[in-house]
Amino acid sequence: MKKTEQVFLFGFFFIYVVLGLTLLYYHEPWRDEAQAWLIARDLSFLRILSQMGYEGTPAFWHVLIMPFAKLGFPYKSMHVLHFFIAIVIIYFWLYKSPFPLYIKLLYIFSYSMLFDYCVIARNYNISLLLLFVIAYLYKERKRFALRYAVLIALLSNTNAHSFGIALVLTFIFYRDVIHLNISVSRRFALLLIPLLGIITAFYQLLPHPDNIYHGLFQYHKLNAPFYALINGFTSLVFDAFFFDGVILILVLYAIVQFLKVSKEKNCDVYYILIFSYGWLFYIFICKHFGFFRHHVFLLNVFIFCLWIYKNDQVKTDRDLSAVFIPLTICLIVSVVHCGIIFQKEIKLPFSGSTDMASYIKQNGLEKEIIVAYRAPHASSVLPYFNNLKFWYADIRDYGTFITWNTEYERNQDLKTEDIFKRAEDAGLSRAIFLFNKRLPNVLCKKYKLVLVYKVDNVFGYGEETLFLYKKMACEKSYQYQLSS
Repeated sequence: MKKTEQVFLFGFFFIYVVLGLTLLYYHEPWRDEAQAWLIARDLSFLRILSQMGYEGTPAFWHVLIMPFAKLGFPYKSMHVLHFFIAIVIIYFWLYKSPFPLYIKLLYIFSYSMLFDYCVIARNYNISLLLLFVIAYLYKERKRFALRYAVLIALLSNTNAHSFGIALVLTFIFYRDVIHLNISVSRRFALLLIPLLGIITAFYQLLPHPDNIYHGLFQYHKLNAPFYALINGFTSLVFDAFFFDGVILILVLYAIVQFLKVSKEKNCDVYYILIFSYGWLFYIFICKHFGFFRHHVFLLNVFIFCLWIYKNDQVKTDRDLSAVFIPLTICLIVSVVHCGIIFQKEIKLPFSGSTDMASYIKQNGLEKEIIVAYRAPHASSVLPYFNNLKFWYADIRDYGTFITWNTEYERNQDLKTEDIFKRAEDAGLSRAIFLFNKRLPNVLCKKYKLVLVYKVDNVFGYGEETLFLYKKMACEKSYQYQLSS
């Protein structure tokens, strides 16, 4: 790489860091981000591993953030760690990947890379970092077999979506190790490391019997692969038959063309792509349809396979021209979507969590008993406090993080009257109430409640609005507060 090109890439790397820090500054974390932090903070290491049977993911991310959570670091430290991983990914992508410059630049400013995998602190960008390093080492995997084995073991423990990708990589690695001219003890170690990673991840992914997603086929969405492909490659569904159809045709064309050239060259990536997509489609159809951050695995696995193919083959750009054209169009759409979200993140709260937590702190309400419903929405407020627990009407008990079990599932659609009845039965009728929806005035009057604070102009996932109510001492005071 020429020095001028290095300087040029560093300029765009610097722009990415500035834009990422800007988004990070304005971002209000939502319930999925809070869930991981609360589990890492409130449970022991062994209990975290056990809790994964409800989370549907291995505990790699939870273990990474556990020191920060348990040592009293601020909640924002989790996002700083996540952002650091993101900029390592971008640096590695810009300087090590074999793609044309326009693909590199479009990818780093796409929705997933500048927003979901940069700002939303989850375990998915760890998978991407490991995939990129594995792609970089793939051609020399026999020479660096030990570190390659460790990378696969780590990849299998990042999340359920990466588990299947790690599985097919393990099978191919085993084929290679068997033919290596090495000692028996070294061969045994190389075979054991990925296997231990797979077994560890599989144990954590096994759902508890009362998990709401227990079983292999309890969820069926047969059109999921098509929506996931559109979402994954553009991070946007138009909800218009023509535009969605055009994007889907482009994506399918790129995939078919790549499978065609990789099969002709007898490349491993042909099998990696087919098996990985089969695994991801199984999750989307039968387990959890997911959102952009899950669907983008389809794009990232595609790029991962392209990276390996380009490193293994000579003069591949002509072979891949039919792949790069639709890929470029999809990335342009994603970049435009990212620009729209960038403006929203600056102007509007992503979640009501940060503002609601500030109000509770400023008014000393953390010393009061707070009854919350629904629990997942309310839990997004708790990482800002060290010892605060809400009384969740969903489970009739105090808590912080959510356990996704059948008891929670049975209580997702409680009537407001049932919530107050549960609070009264628990002796909490005078508590403060935190809801994710605004109560009708007729119910406020019936239960003598007044809305003291709200955050309702949000745009993030699940539209995490929050409304805080207090009991009023008398009807006159209630009427005054309501009118004001």
